[in-house]
Amino acid sequence: MPIRWFWVYWKREGFERRGSLIVCLALCWSSGLAQPLIQSLSAASLPHSGRLRIFGTGFGAPSSSSFVTIGGVRCWTTRWTNTAITAYVPESLALGSHPVQVTTPAGASNTIPLQVTARTPQGRVLWRFQADADYIHQRPAVGPDGTVVVHDSRGYVYALSPDGGLKWIFASGFPYGPPSIGGDGTVYVGTGRTVQAINGETGALRWQFTDSTSGALWLFAGPTVGPDGNIYAATNTSPSGGGLGVFSLTPAGQLRWSARGDPNVFEYGSVGAEIVFGASQSGQSPDQLYVAFDGGGTNSFLAAFRMTGGQRWSVFTGGQSQSGFSQQQCQPAVGPDGTVYLTAFSSSAGHQLQAVNPSNGSFRWATTFDPGNDVSAPDVGIDGVLYVVHALAHLSAYASNGALLWRISNQGVLRYPIVSPSNRVLVTGQQPQLGAPGAARGYNPTNGQLLWETPLGSENGGNQVVFARPRFSHNGRVVYFGTTILGQNNQEPYCYLYAVYADPYQQGDVNGDGCVDDSDVLAVLFAFGQSGGSLAEDVNGDGVVDDSDLLTVLFNFGQGC
Repeated sequence: MPIRWFWVYWKREGFERRGSLIVCLALCWSSGLAQPLIQSLSAASLPHSGRLRIFGTGFGAPSSSSFVTIGGVRCWTTRWTNTAITAYVPESLALGSHPVQVTTPAGASNTIPLQVTARTPQGRVLWRFQADADYIHQRPAVGPDGTVVVHDSRGYVYALSPDGGLKWIFASGFPYGPPSIGGDGTVYVGTGRTVQAINGETGALRWQFTDSTSGALWLFAGPTVGPDGNIYAATNTSPSGGGLGVFSLTPAGQLRWSARGDPNVFEYGSVGAEIVFGASQSGQSPDQLYVAFDGGGTNSFLAAFRMTGGQRWSVFTGGQSQSGFSQQQCQPAVGPDGTVYLTAFSSSAGHQLQAVNPSNGSFRWATTFDPGNDVSAPDVGIDGVLYVVHALAHLSAYASNGALLWRISNQGVLRYPIVSPSNRVLVTGQQPQLGAPGAARGYNPTNGQLLWETPLGSENGGNQVVFARPRFSHNGRVVYFGTTILGQNNQEPYCYLYAVYADPYQQGDVNGDGCVDDSDVLAVLFAFGQSGGSLAEDVNGDGVVDDSDLLTVLFNFGQGC
């Protein structure tokens, strides 16, 4: 608005003062704030926790006094510009029509109605949550109570209940590692050189710790909560002496110890590894952690550090073969007997799966992939069997002594093999060919037989694919994974976190005997009302044993018998 000049007349004691004697010149600037106006919504109907784009004018910049309401209830929001806002439908709303409104310091906008519906499963897909970013490339985390946390490429951290309801959103930074959750529900994420601790109930920042040593670089592994409840992470060291290297924090954010490593830890161009833990001696409790790092393509090492501080050993593993098709390979896995496994490459041996003695770092065995190239990080089951994808199209299973158990090929493009904690299903991402819509697949871990496939399809102008290593629920019945949509509309990008029923047994088969019968009904009835993340009776994986679980058993009664 233009500058306004006001001549103020003041009459006092019978005299009229004007001009330089009686006139006050007031210069008043308008605030420049325009009333917010909603012009359109991205959808006329959405389920609880659905992602809504609000388009209009005058929304201004995000501030503590600017917010969105649906049905009078404040929404969690992510992106906010003067002309567009992303908001999420509150879980507490009743089903039906509710007005959407934007409030800023300039006032409240007009309202547009939104029909709120319930989330409904679609086949094996129990639910999917739409994140406000191009992709999710880090594994989700699952808390003690079944809460699922994911960190997207725009830096937003989302916490969801086991049934897919949004609990909170935290604005962090670009994810430098997968989230991890402590025993008290605290969520730990890494961005840049910083570890952040987030209140698991409210989504508020509890504390943050930054590697502030001179010349410190970025996090490349962790933060990961250890079996002792402390937090472990690793930042790249620099030649100038900067960087803590591997370090440990207390749950309160205090530095316990740090070790730059010998050789100094440095991961060449990759982030996102989880720190894994194991016992230095078979039969003991975990007492050390493992970090694998690629110092430049030909100088790769696996190092073991005591959980109390200090390096125990390191071993030269060759090189790492990085690829845009598989998540970085500097990701070891630990078997039931403590053996450490990782994939590596050398010009003399090619692409290998290596087994390392946890007590001293000596090699127990190594096997060469044929064909090699583009080898995934390994995963290991409770029976010690290892699973690896190599050359994009081959899924192989190896015994704990390195013997090949089975291999399947001609399955299209495969990614990210992860076996369930119950050892009943092996999940991978899949595409018929590069550039095609993807799917999630479940295989029989004993022979590689295909058990199920969940197509992801095409939307927003692109093809959706699994884009991160999956994570299972504690009871192994549900698998969670992040996606991206290749070739999507980059002006309005989004991606998903999926929750898929992965168990090969019939839904409702609580005890896993292959038959949905009286024993399954009784199991649900005796556990009725219990909550948690690892209950076998929680058939639908929503974190509580309730009517819906009982109905699932009754609906499938007699199946498989």
